[in-house]
Amino acid sequence: MGPVEQENLGIPFKLPQEGLQQQETLDSLPKAIWSSISHYLFYSLVDKVYLFKGVSNDLLLQLVSEMKAEYFPPMEDVILQNEAPTHFYILVTGAVDLLTLKNGAEQVVGEAKTGELCGDIGVLCYRPQLFAVRTKRLSQLLRLNRTTFLNIVQSNVGDGTIIMNNLLQHLKDLDDDPIMSEVLVETENMLTRGRMDLPLSLCFVALRGDNLLLYQLLRRGRDPNESDNNGRTALTRKGMCHYGRQCWVVMKQ
Repeated sequence: MGPVEQENLGIPFKLPQEGLQQQETLDSLPKAIWSSISHYLFYSLVDKVYLFKGVSNDLLLQLVSEMKAEYFPPMEDVILQNEAPTHFYILVTGAVDLLTLKNGAEQVVGEAKTGELCGDIGVLCYRPQLFAVRTKRLSQLLRLNRTTFLNIVQSNVGDGTIIMNNLLQHLKDLDDDPIMSEVLVETENMLTRGRMDLPLSLCFVALRGDNLLLYQLLRRGRDPNESDNNGRTALTRKGMCHYGRQCWVVMKQ
């Protein structure tokens, strides 16, 4: 009898011995050794996650070393709908359902498979989790704490900008979904008000044509000569030069 059949019959499910032993072994390792092993086991997977497309190798190495590998039995709740966004997860093996309550009943609205994220929108937009996440079968996931993630990203504005661009594009790709369309609008509004926790480059703000946010960042002491990877600055971005320089003059007074 397989694990899923055991679960359906109400028989307590136990992780396969090799999976349990691996998790216990990894949990007990010193940080330096775990970092090397996690790089070997999970780096190539994390590198393909939509959120981290194009970020620096250094950032990926730091993130992978802070991720915790966990096994979940079938029909286990990984995330509860509307819970606080303290962690997000990357699916390594197995599959999970995304569920929401509709008219008092649970409804499956999606599925995540290997290499996909769960809880990312809640963590990045700092809002209650949109969906419950429940395993369909034995699954291994990488868990990353929100505070740890933001602390790592804060040290690299360039990577923060890339991650924000990836998130916005992901939401736009899902814009046919009314829930995601609403999240996109809210996220854009949070950006304009400067309420996102990810570090943003002035070039990113200039490219968006967001004059209000540009002004706010300059007021906070950001360097107007900050350049992107191509050596361009926010003040040389087409359509932003005149306004940006006006802002800078005001800040210098």
